[in-house]
Amino acid sequence: MLITCEQMRRLEAAALASGWTEDGLMEAAGRGVAEAVRALVARPAAAVIFAGKGHNAGDAFVAARHWLDAGWTVVVRTCFSQDQWRPLTLAKWSLIADRVSPEIPGAGRLMLVDGLLGLGAGGPLRPPILEACRALNTLRQARHATTVALDGPTGVDFDDGTTGADAVVADVTATIAVAKRGLVAEEALNHVGRLTVVPVPALEPAPAEAGTGLDLVLTPRALRPLLAGPRHFDCHKGQAGRVLVVAGSRGLLGAARLCAAAAVHGGAGLVTLAVPKDVQDTVAASLCPEVMVRGYRSWPELGGVPADVLAVGPGLGRRDDDSLVNWLAAEPRPAVLDADALNALAARRLAGGEAAAQAALGRPGRLLTPHPGEMQRLLAAWQPALLGQPRAIQARQFAQTQGPALLLKGARTLIAAPNRPLALNTTGHPGMASGGMGDVLTGLIAALMGQGVEAHAAGCLGSWLLGRAAELALAGGQESPESLRASVVIAHLGRAFEALRYSDL
Repeated sequence: MLITCEQMRRLEAAALASGWTEDGLMEAAGRGVAEAVRALVARPAAAVIFAGKGHNAGDAFVAARHWLDAGWTVVVRTCFSQDQWRPLTLAKWSLIADRVSPEIPGAGRLMLVDGLLGLGAGGPLRPPILEACRALNTLRQARHATTVALDGPTGVDFDDGTTGADAVVADVTATIAVAKRGLVAEEALNHVGRLTVVPVPALEPAPAEAGTGLDLVLTPRALRPLLAGPRHFDCHKGQAGRVLVVAGSRGLLGAARLCAAAAVHGGAGLVTLAVPKDVQDTVAASLCPEVMVRGYRSWPELGGVPADVLAVGPGLGRRDDDSLVNWLAAEPRPAVLDADALNALAARRLAGGEAAAQAALGRPGRLLTPHPGEMQRLLAAWQPALLGQPRAIQARQFAQTQGPALLLKGARTLIAAPNRPLALNTTGHPGMASGGMGDVLTGLIAALMGQGVEAHAAGCLGSWLLGRAAELALAGGQESPESLRASVVIAHLGRAFEALRYSDL
């Protein structure tokens, strides 16, 4: 769920009333932040903490103690004299004061920690916090450093996401216990970066209260119940899901290969790739060996191919939109529709084929996965009044009105379905801004649906897993944001599944 600062204060007050101490809460938060950073940030040579005077700095000092114990170098830059610090913050500083380094290393990986202002600090930034934010942002640029914000970036309003001049630009925001509403606002996106929720059970809402939220921030704890359970020992490939990938055309075969390979790595028991007959031999010669290839000349031929779920669209090209839409309208099986399948639906609707297009859209078990451009075409065809509206409104209202589950891609991928919470994914990084990532997502989601996961849940799982796999690809040190490619992300899906099962971060 998403909460306001006032709601968070009430949760803190309730925890203290139940017997928790401020010291206990700070220790839990700081330890969680330390673990979150180790899970998400690739091997920093040194951590530089920019500390204010309040409990946000205290949380940072607790995290620093754990990093020091793990062998990290820690440097601290303070804004206020110690006689202005909160007593608990000063106590946590005393535990690390003789272990911190006086100077920032001149070379190597650097992590900057924003521990300047915490929950509910509003209004324009003022000295000395203003100068500290500027120094932090300048150092990030100069050293290509990774910035981690504790609870939220200084200068960003936690309630509405408004961002002041010189607000901290974070690569990772480790927010405590529950995501704050302003941290997922579109205007805050480039200051928040990767949002991770640090579990602190004492500060989490009761299940009844959590269930009233309209929005769902995807975390491992929220997603784990959606993942298919352990397979029976005598499970065979036919029980692990049959996926039919309908993708690819001359010049666009890479999308088909990526989609099919992702379905294999997503756990599908049997994957068949259907391609036009004239490119069948070409694609078969360069496809991963676990995928079967089927050539076709017309869409209805594919009705006889055994499959529990379809993945239709990557690299399909624009040929005979009318026949494609007619086939999708008549095809009863669940399907993930992407790329040119979406473009064909929008074109058919605009050309007057409303009945067929709506039938193809509204079949049970349909999930649409548009990128922003494809979403604009869908809106122009079905709901032009939503053009120009915020992405969350577009996704929620389109799904509610038209019927299918919808995954709207972006730095904060949104997953919507009728009468379901709007889900916001937080995993991933800018290194995913390269061709083929959407093709991988389509195949991965189809594999999940083939294993019995319903469409909305599969969209939530798939978006989180794809982003986490991309993060893990960088964590190994062999890849950078510039070098990362979709096929490498596929290779890390196994580790992403394991992270989902066994980690809360």
